[in-house]
Amino acid sequence: MATIPRKNDVLFGKGTAINTHHGNQRFRSMVEVHKPKFCQSKKMEKRKIGMSIINEFYKLGGSFLMEDPNSRRETNKEGGGNAMNRGTGVNNTIQANPANVDDLVVDPLILKKVWVCVERDVAIKKVMHRLRENKVNVSQKHQLAEREKLVLHPPDTKSSEKNLVVPTKVDVADETRRVTQLEYAKAGSRIEKEETKVESSSQQNHTVKSLAEYPIPVSTQSALQPAVKHSISMMESLPSALAPTIHAPVPVSIQYWIRSAVGLSLSSDDYLKGAVNLSWLLTKHLMQLIAASEITLLDISIEKVIIFVDPPLTMQSPSSLPIKAVQFQPSVRSFLSMAQHAQSASSLHSPRAACAALGGILLEIFSKGRSSSPETSSGTNNTLDTTQYNQQAIMPPAQRRKLAVPMAGSISAMANSILLEVGMPISICRLVCDLLDAINEPCPGSALTSMEEVLWGLTQMKDDPEHFLFDCLCPQKALDDTCLFHGIDRDYLFGREKELAILMNAKKNISSHVQRVYAEDPLNIGERSNAPFGQEIRYLCEAAFLSGYAGSGKSSLLQPLICACNQEGWFVVSCKFDKQIEPIKSVSKGFDDFFGTWATDIIQGRSNLDPAMVESFHQVRQSISSTIAEEGLCQLCEIMPNLGRAFPGIATATNGHSQDQRTSSIDKVGSAVKRRTHLFHVLFKAICSVGRPVLITYDDIQWASSMESWLKEFIVNYTDLPCATQKEARHQGLLSVGTFRSNEVGENQGIIETIASVEQSKSARVTRLVIGELAQDDIGKLISRKLCLPMRYTRDLARLIFSKTRGNPFFVKQFLKSIIENRMLEFSVNSRRWTWTCDVIDKQMISDGVAQLMTTRFIQLPHHLMQTVTIVSCFGSQVDNSTIDLLNIGHQLLPFNMQDALELAIKEGILEKADTIYQFTHDLIKQTVYESILTADQQLLHKTIGTILLRSAADNPTTHLIAVDQINIYCKGAILSPEERSQYAEINATAAKFSIAGSTFEQARSYISIGMKMLGSNHWEDQYTLSLKLYEMSASISCIKGDIGAMASCLNETIANAKSFEDSLTSSSLLAKLLASSSKCGEAMGNCLLILSTLGEDFPQDVTLPMVLNELSVIQTTLANITVEQVKLIPRMTEKSKLYAMQFLSMLCSYSIIAKPMLVPILSCRMVRLTIENGFCDDSIVGLVTAGYGLFSFTDDEQLGYRIGKVGESLIEESPNRHALRSRLCLELDITLKILVEPVQSVISTLPDRYNSAMHAGDVGTALQCRRLYCNVSFFAGTDLTTTTKQFVTCIQQLIKYQQTTVLYSTMSSFRACMHLTGQSNVEVDVKSYEELNEIAEKTNNKRLLYQNFIYRMFGHFFMGDYLKVMELSGKYKPSGLKHISEVVRFFFEGIASFSLARHTHQLKWRSIGEKSLEKILKWEKLSTWNFETMAKLLQAELHYLNGELKSADVAYRASIVSAREHKFTHYEALAYELHGIYFVENKIIDKGRDQLQMALDKYKQWGAMKKANEVQLLMDAVDTALL
Repeated sequence: MATIPRKNDVLFGKGTAINTHHGNQRFRSMVEVHKPKFCQSKKMEKRKIGMSIINEFYKLGGSFLMEDPNSRRETNKEGGGNAMNRGTGVNNTIQANPANVDDLVVDPLILKKVWVCVERDVAIKKVMHRLRENKVNVSQKHQLAEREKLVLHPPDTKSSEKNLVVPTKVDVADETRRVTQLEYAKAGSRIEKEETKVESSSQQNHTVKSLAEYPIPVSTQSALQPAVKHSISMMESLPSALAPTIHAPVPVSIQYWIRSAVGLSLSSDDYLKGAVNLSWLLTKHLMQLIAASEITLLDISIEKVIIFVDPPLTMQSPSSLPIKAVQFQPSVRSFLSMAQHAQSASSLHSPRAACAALGGILLEIFSKGRSSSPETSSGTNNTLDTTQYNQQAIMPPAQRRKLAVPMAGSISAMANSILLEVGMPISICRLVCDLLDAINEPCPGSALTSMEEVLWGLTQMKDDPEHFLFDCLCPQKALDDTCLFHGIDRDYLFGREKELAILMNAKKNISSHVQRVYAEDPLNIGERSNAPFGQEIRYLCEAAFLSGYAGSGKSSLLQPLICACNQEGWFVVSCKFDKQIEPIKSVSKGFDDFFGTWATDIIQGRSNLDPAMVESFHQVRQSISSTIAEEGLCQLCEIMPNLGRAFPGIATATNGHSQDQRTSSIDKVGSAVKRRTHLFHVLFKAICSVGRPVLITYDDIQWASSMESWLKEFIVNYTDLPCATQKEARHQGLLSVGTFRSNEVGENQGIIETIASVEQSKSARVTRLVIGELAQDDIGKLISRKLCLPMRYTRDLARLIFSKTRGNPFFVKQFLKSIIENRMLEFSVNSRRWTWTCDVIDKQMISDGVAQLMTTRFIQLPHHLMQTVTIVSCFGSQVDNSTIDLLNIGHQLLPFNMQDALELAIKEGILEKADTIYQFTHDLIKQTVYESILTADQQLLHKTIGTILLRSAADNPTTHLIAVDQINIYCKGAILSPEERSQYAEINATAAKFSIAGSTFEQARSYISIGMKMLGSNHWEDQYTLSLKLYEMSASISCIKGDIGAMASCLNETIANAKSFEDSLTSSSLLAKLLASSSKCGEAMGNCLLILSTLGEDFPQDVTLPMVLNELSVIQTTLANITVEQVKLIPRMTEKSKLYAMQFLSMLCSYSIIAKPMLVPILSCRMVRLTIENGFCDDSIVGLVTAGYGLFSFTDDEQLGYRIGKVGESLIEESPNRHALRSRLCLELDITLKILVEPVQSVISTLPDRYNSAMHAGDVGTALQCRRLYCNVSFFAGTDLTTTTKQFVTCIQQLIKYQQTTVLYSTMSSFRACMHLTGQSNVEVDVKSYEELNEIAEKTNNKRLLYQNFIYRMFGHFFMGDYLKVMELSGKYKPSGLKHISEVVRFFFEGIASFSLARHTHQLKWRSIGEKSLEKILKWEKLSTWNFETMAKLLQAELHYLNGELKSADVAYRASIVSAREHKFTHYEALAYELHGIYFVENKIIDKGRDQLQMALDKYKQWGAMKKANEVQLLMDAVDTALL
């Protein structure tokens, strides 16, 4: 790759330009130093010496370059013009990267060539060649000695020019002639004529032209590289028609740059900005030279400065002052290793002297050359001899005193006078004078003695000239610039560089992860796929937790991160928690603000929006609408109004079939287990799933005591959430950042445990940051920034403030506010700066008074302002404008309009306003204001506010909840009368109802708890209705929270005290669900049967098959020609008792499938009859589908049962409650009716939908049942066992978490078989053995679990080839008689095992069992060829083999392999290969047999059955051994 030569590079080649190149000179000097040792060393040591030279050169930033031979050949072919044009291309690269021009080569003879880096071996050969050279002429030795002498004994200033060793001059005319002839030799006769003109022109100019156009001092000219002078002369001598277009930076002097800038008549401000930029470049370059010990004090002078500019020198604005780079041109001296002369070099680099010398240069720049001019603008002779000043700078202090040299104070005073005359601002005068004062004895405290501080000051002037460069004459503007009282604080986060870098690095990791795909497909329209349980999403999560004391700046660290993410196109959700605000409201507000920002921008049609971002937001909307039902979306819109703006067409309430007449809020809660949580998860997943990186921040999570599980699930369980309907970007990234007060979170509290659990889960890379107090230097920088003064002027004040505030950033700002308000810190117009007296501040402000600082300040505020902010503090950190308006009505609370005082609070910096929300600028301010109220007054104030709002609330849930919150604060410490207790219990019950409607269940639980405490001792008699309401809601919320004990206690008390049957129905239904989830299906069934009996629906105790068939024959006739349209014509069911009966029948059906399957058809027939006689309801769909399930399972009319099921499916999709119905009927519809008719893979793909539907309905129990079914069916269908294992583990973990023991044991049973085949023992979850599971099934009368244990044990034994064990198990458990996928698999396993045993034992009983199994499988094949053809073909092949029909067997085996491959059954394909291979081996066709066994081995590995694969490998080894 082509590169641009730099001064430290070694160039291969010949010629003066290359020989005099800086890098080549240094290279030769380094070789000469090492040559004596090289000559005395052995062969192996010599190479090490050469390597050390190369390594040392690389450390200096040098490279070894050679001319690209390809470019040379192209030049010879195309002519010289292209070669010169290559120079132009290089310089275009230079212009594109002006920051890299500092050490560029400017010789056009070098730049016109294309250079490439050489290999390391070539460089070593070059070094070894130079080391072996022995001939060194006398002139070279003399020149080397002179260079060493120059470095070891530097000359004085006056004689320095005489001792300069200048390389031999080049005859420019000859060189020009040679280059011209080389470049234009093939250009024809026209070129020859032009060459003649060049020669004649060159003969008249045998000497180098003067640099009049670019005047540089004579001493500097002599030291410049001859190539620079040569290039200028050559360019001037060439004809204009042939002159190459080379734009290399041109070196000029400072004086020329100043005259050029002044000559353009730039404004004072423009010149000042350009001069600051030049000074910044000079200082930065000088620091680099001093650090590398490559400069002496003699070189820090105006004459030694070279400025590289772009020709022509046209400077029309400060932004286009064409400074490319600056250099100090050092005196020519030896390039020997500076390490050999470290002692002598260090004596030349006094920091104070270097600063003073730099001051002389900056004085020349900022005085516009007048410091060295004999006449100033006023005609007086104020010339400063800076050369003499530089000589003073290098003298030691003792010598200056001995020679009575005057101090520099007079010089700095004169410099100040000159700078003021030319109109320089005070900041520049201070900078220059403080630099000149650096060598004063004694050195004043304001003197600049550090290059780092000089660069810091110039950087501030350069980056923020408005505040640090130009003078400020207005005290109010100076006060505004501090941003202490109002306005946006523009402060850099001093002292937080490390922490901010860690956060930014985490952001960078997420960005790069997402952009690997996003860069190729910015709208994410390309490769996406559904992400069901079995697919891994390439997802990266970073989590950071910031802890520290209040006021340490944790929240401030979030702001630059949020800004950076917004600028880079992230989706950002910011949540801030508050002690007095329900945590769920804070989370809701974060999401609401996110949707509000985007909805506002898109609705207003802002033209500056990134189209890709707009498209991403539309994809988020599509994802939400496709995964959240209308009811759930309406529910979210109630708590996030801005979400409704993103969906303007959404209805606020559902109509028609959405609510049965019997449905109450209690019923809704009872079925809405974790509904709100899931809705938020789906909402967040939609935001994350469109290929945009996402940042979510949680500020002050110490106040989110009830949200720890949320925080964990958002990070840990996010990737586990299925989303089959949402097409996801393959790369997703989440950065989650939380802050909390370390002094308010104990080690035993939830947030610490949450962080630890996130770390243990390894779902995210967790970073913990402790935000400590600021160091004194950091406070110095902060105060310097606030007061717009250099740090040397604020150092004493910073030290004082640090001692009083202990480095707390918030206290620092409050301290500054206080001393400004007390006029201890004032802005002086005369001095144009802030002034203070540290002694005064120190005496009047005691160190331990910081904690009372804000209190004292607030007490001094106007009375009406203090009263208003006190009212606001009662609501927490923020309050809505509408609440203030309600309190203003009739001036019931305060005798004035609080809105006026709120505006004043904003000006004072106490509050800030965002949209309609007023909030404190810091929670410490809120805390201080609130604590300034006496405790007794606090309680009365809360009561007054709550009472006023309660009167204005009417039916407004938001206002009612705010009012109740205020009253509950009052109730905590007050002694209440019986009337107040009754009243407050009632309003808390209403608040709980509103919270339940908004799915804020934790908040509802709090209201219920308070309401129940307010009840009297005889409340079941005196407050029956209220008690019933509170206890039923408590049971529902306990169910949601998984508190089984509290739920059972509430239900039992409610049922015991219910005065009527109807009053107990809600509790009875909840009790049945509780029993069923606790593996007590028998008791749950008994509870439901008892309720149904009371409702007039009796059922027999013992159910027989003839009884079932009789019921089904009746319903078979009724539903023979049923259609969707006919069902829709049935009127709605209105009778309350029948609605309750349908509800309990539906529940009983789901329990009976597990405990008493024969009862299901009878229950479904009763539900169909009730629907026909009394009307249609949602539970009628359950009855219809269950009737189809009964016909399919117990009769031979499978087609009718399947068709009825499809009618029910259509009704489900049209129902507003489709989510609840989908998940509720998953087992009957998907796992029974559809899976035996439709391709099993299509059914598997719908199961994640069923899981989502259950979660949308809030029914975690049913959702986890759907998840278990997904795992089981995937296992039966031959899905990759590795992925299936992960899904099993996750499912079991969730079942344990939600205490769903019935489903848990069934899942363990199937997981056991999966583990058996993979050969891996699980370490993530504790799985019970089959013996333990059988014992549990017998104790709980769970016949379904017993049968499942048998099926999965058979599965494992079958694939491991233990056919005798398969048949032994089969003999213990009779077929269930139900038509289920597990039953079909049982018959297939029995058939294969029986045929194999019959072939080896020649017993007829095995043949008989096998033939019966084949007969059943052939019957199933008629229903679904896709699912069962492979089984049938394989059984037929085994029967042919048993009968000795070898050819037919071979054909059938091959057909089964093809069928398994086409129908995507990997496990059956592997089995078919294995059986085919055994067939060949047993028939002595070893080669084919081994090939088939190898295919079986590969397929078993593909499936993930590694234990089975090992068995096949052993079989193959046995075959090989037999052959040997």
